[in-house]
Amino acid sequence: GFIKEHQKIILASTRMDHINHLNHELIKINSEQMNQFRMMLKDVAVNQKKQAKESFDYFDEITKLNNELLNSQRELAQKNHQLNQLNNDLERMATRDPLTGLYNRRLLFEKFIEEKRRSARLKYPLSMAVIDINHFKSVNDQLGHAAGDELLVRLSTLIVSLTRQSLDFAFRIGGDEFLIL
Repeated sequence: GFIKEHQKIILASTRMDHINHLNHELIKINSEQMNQFRMMLKDVAVNQKKQAKESFDYFDEITKLNNELLNSQRELAQKNHQLNQLNNDLERMATRDPLTGLYNRRLLFEKFIEEKRRSARLKYPLSMAVIDINHFKSVNDQLGHAAGDELLVRLSTLIVSLTRQSLDFAFRIGGDEFLIL
């Protein structure tokens, strides 16, 4: 009863071009959002790739530094070994006669005190024998210094063969003088 015959009610009026325009706008908005989303994903992927590369670079650097450290440790061990050998050589040179290989006079005093204390502590006698080659100067004068050196080396070898290892100590204390402790 409210509507008269010649009155028309238009509930909704849309034109097709208006709908197409709205669809086009929605597609455009959707496309822009998808492009933004794609760009965001691309940025995330690029950042992840960059972080992965940085991580690998860190691992490469750590590996390189570890290798350098290992090489340095090897070199240090080698240098320590060489130093120990040189120290042993130096100690031998400082305590041994170069011609005969017997202990020298420098070590005699140290060993004498050490053995004297051991003798007192363990209550065993301490003996000392001094050997002097008579007329050694005439050997050098008549046969030469090489022959004199040969005599000293042979006597030293004989002395070592007659002493007990780690119990007796043989020393060259002068040119042709020896001592057994």
